[in-house]
Amino acid sequence: MTETKPSILRGMGQLARLRGAGITQFPTTRQAFFNSLAPWLALPLVGGVMLLLGGQFQAAIGNLLFAIVALLAPAVVSHALARWWGREAGWLRYAIAFNWCQWVITAGGLTGLLLGEIALQIGMPRNAVLIVLSLGFMGYAMAVQSTLASFALAITKLRAVGFIIMVNLVSLLLVLLPMLGRAGGAGG
Repeated sequence: MTETKPSILRGMGQLARLRGAGITQFPTTRQAFFNSLAPWLALPLVGGVMLLLGGQFQAAIGNLLFAIVALLAPAVVSHALARWWGREAGWLRYAIAFNWCQWVITAGGLTGLLLGEIALQIGMPRNAVLIVLSLGFMGYAMAVQSTLASFALAITKLRAVGFIIMVNLVSLLLVLLPMLGRAGGAGG
């Protein structure tokens, strides 16, 4: 029997089906972490260049900084929590898998949108479709993230759910607070 080489795509596929063993397919190097961030950073960089070419310097810089905070916040928050819980050894693999699995969650959301459009075409009420899509997307995202947290950090499923709720809420606050401060300052 031949041993198969680890594959990020295989790991993503396994985690997409909520198979925690997929976590072993992800490397644990700093370079792999930077590689997992690169595609997500490329998108706002291209948008920033387009804004710069349009003469919108402030918007370009603001959007790029916003994207960097949004991209790095989950890694920073999850590292702090993993360290606090004594699970720092598994954090790098978790962070790498988390970044790559955002593509899985995005693909799941797009699949949901397609199914939602089909449901609308056959006459389902719009509000019902929106509720089902929203709950389905959030549920799937939580399931994927908690599966990878549980296996990467060697914690229980319940603790993994708490972990991802904290990571997502604190990350959301880190992203939104500067915007709220700017909006509050604009009114005064």
